[in-house]
Amino acid sequence: MNLFIASSGNLDEERDAVEQAANAINANLATIHETVLVTHRYEQLVGAAGNAQQQINGRADTSDFFIGILHRWWGNPTGNGFDSGFFEEFTRALDRWKAGQRPRIALFFKDVERESLSDPGAQLAKVLQFQKEIRDNHTAFYNQFSNADELGKLVTQMLATDLAEHARVTALRSETGAVATDPPEVEAHPSAEPINDQLARVFQTFSDVLGGREVKSSLDADRLEFFSISLSKDDDDLPVHLVNRMFARRDELVLWEGERVTWLKAYLQDVGRAATDADRVMPYVTAGGGVERLRADLETYARSYLRSEDSNLRDGTARTLAALRLRPSDLWSMDSDTPEGQAAVQDLWQHFGSGTSRELALDYWLKVRKRSDRKLAKVLSQAPDKGLAELGSALCGLLARRPRIEELAGAMPSATTWPAVDELFERGAVAEMATGQLTSILERGYLPEGLRTKALSELVERDSVPESLLRKALEKRSSAVFVRTGWLATVEELLFNRAPKPHLTLMLLGLADSQLSGEAMPDIDQNQMLRAFAILARHDSRFSNLLDKLLQVGTFGTEYMEAKYSRHWGTKQLLDEAKAVLSRAPGPVTSYINGLRDVGMKESTVSFVEETFVIDALDYLASVNDSGVRRFARERLRVIAEDGKAMYQYRALESLAHVASDDDLDLLLGRGLSMTDQRPSRYLTQTAKRLSVTRLRKELRSENTDLATACLAVLIERGKMLSDSLLTRLLRSPGNELRLKALDQLLRSATAPSPSDLLTSYTKGKDFHYYNVVVEMDRRLAGVPSSELGRP
Repeated sequence: MNLFIASSGNLDEERDAVEQAANAINANLATIHETVLVTHRYEQLVGAAGNAQQQINGRADTSDFFIGILHRWWGNPTGNGFDSGFFEEFTRALDRWKAGQRPRIALFFKDVERESLSDPGAQLAKVLQFQKEIRDNHTAFYNQFSNADELGKLVTQMLATDLAEHARVTALRSETGAVATDPPEVEAHPSAEPINDQLARVFQTFSDVLGGREVKSSLDADRLEFFSISLSKDDDDLPVHLVNRMFARRDELVLWEGERVTWLKAYLQDVGRAATDADRVMPYVTAGGGVERLRADLETYARSYLRSEDSNLRDGTARTLAALRLRPSDLWSMDSDTPEGQAAVQDLWQHFGSGTSRELALDYWLKVRKRSDRKLAKVLSQAPDKGLAELGSALCGLLARRPRIEELAGAMPSATTWPAVDELFERGAVAEMATGQLTSILERGYLPEGLRTKALSELVERDSVPESLLRKALEKRSSAVFVRTGWLATVEELLFNRAPKPHLTLMLLGLADSQLSGEAMPDIDQNQMLRAFAILARHDSRFSNLLDKLLQVGTFGTEYMEAKYSRHWGTKQLLDEAKAVLSRAPGPVTSYINGLRDVGMKESTVSFVEETFVIDALDYLASVNDSGVRRFARERLRVIAEDGKAMYQYRALESLAHVASDDDLDLLLGRGLSMTDQRPSRYLTQTAKRLSVTRLRKELRSENTDLATACLAVLIERGKMLSDSLLTRLLRSPGNELRLKALDQLLRSATAPSPSDLLTSYTKGKDFHYYNVVVEMDRRLAGVPSSELGRP
């Protein structure tokens, strides 16, 4: 059967994935279905004179399967009256299908980033319009995918299903009029491995179908495909939709050993590639015999899986071993007294104890550790491989009678914040680090912000903050949107938003003296100093007088006013001054603005500066603990947020989120999300916290699953009851995190169905369902510890 792959440009990887899916079907099912798929792509044609598209059409017009793939590019005119080669090929295929129900047409659209949808451009606009027409007119089957691997799995599932049906129909037609006879009895080969009764019945039915005999039960194409993949020597992936259907039948399945091990490997690979608990992981445990069967299998296969070249299989095995706190004997009881034994130990652990899997190996060791493991750790520390040797040295330090953190901090500093490491030290791991190590961590911007925050907190506590970091916090910044978020905001919070210790105070006072004396400090921004001292003045009266002096020698401008507002944040001290800015009453701000116009500055620049003064004044007013003042600030912020011409619309929206009411939600979501891509979750969380319970419940049904997730979190935080029916509906939401939060709440409910009944109704219902929900219910039913325990 011919399969034609049609696509727009820049989709080479995706076309390869379709061809690989067809090759996998041929390798595993061709003999069973007596059918071979032959793929055709435009690249396979040898150029000849004449219209190029017409030459491609010759291949497309003979196809039994038409696979169409689109992403951002539509194409160029073909010279045959079509604006793209893809559309010409699709139109001809559709005409053939209307005439004779062939070829089988399947369309696949690759996901497009959300920000591109607002301004798609000519090419993407045509793709989106075509997708809309296909959807609205129900023209053809189509699916969406995010990467080539996902596309390959979707195509594999479609081809396997279609070929099974084709084989069934072909066999029946070819034997029309023939007399059905019973198959001859065949004596089993004495060395043949017995196959369970279920599989025997499946093959008997398939034999009856092909032989034209009376069929006593329906053909189980899923079981045939599952069995054939388990026999494959090519380590083909199990299609996720096939696994889903097989899992729904788990109560009736009796798996052959090869099927079960194939499923186990696919499950462990999914665990290995999952970055978070919200990621899809195929279900397995209750279908594979429960947690005790899983433990037994890992005892048997863990060593070979950890030596696999497949990093996902290695990582998934390590995570599951850690989650179950399992110590297979052939991993932990190896001879380490002889040189040969030591080399064998190093060879085994090197496969997942170095490189990208090293942190997982460390996590596993820490969760199953015994004091006697120090001997094995020492063997690893002497390994020729540098990464494995560093892991061994770190373990030697952590497993010592008096644990040490130095080796781990040098080799894998990000691991020093793990709970399993922290619990080894009375004051926590970071508190045990030398000051030099902490300073080194601060200087490495690629390390996790949580680690650097802990390191800085410890240095502040020790009053050992390096002057270089202090100057970094006070240097001139970019004016990019939300510049105060992230690491620099954390530095400001830890250094300035508290009464400083003696050494830090001396450094700050020294910088202030230099500023007041007129000393040149090219790396220091005067306005950043004003802002820092304004915050410090809230906590330490010594900085109030210094701030006044700095303001006196400073240049009036937006930063000057921002520092004043910051000094009196939350109080009514500058209430009149801020309102004067908003009413444009005579005063320093008005004089400053008029002065800019007098020197001939462009009106657009003057307007920008004026808006800055206004937004800073409104931010200050919104901080005042007075409902009337905050209501006034909210109304004025809303006016700016609704003004599409306002230069500071994004800041008004962000400020509005802190004082919003239910009436502001549509505005915040409509315009705010498009302007807050740098931190949408934080923006949504802040917005959700301002909503009433009624609005929070309503937004649980929002198409914006990030908003619904934030609203559910706020409702849970407020201790509000949610009905079982609502939570059950949320289990089918497109939002990964939302589904898991809803499931957790549902399983805590005293009136909810049992996990077993819930899993059955969820997987066997008419509606679609999601793997992360199924695998979480599978995990709880089987008694497997939370997968989060299996990750650092």
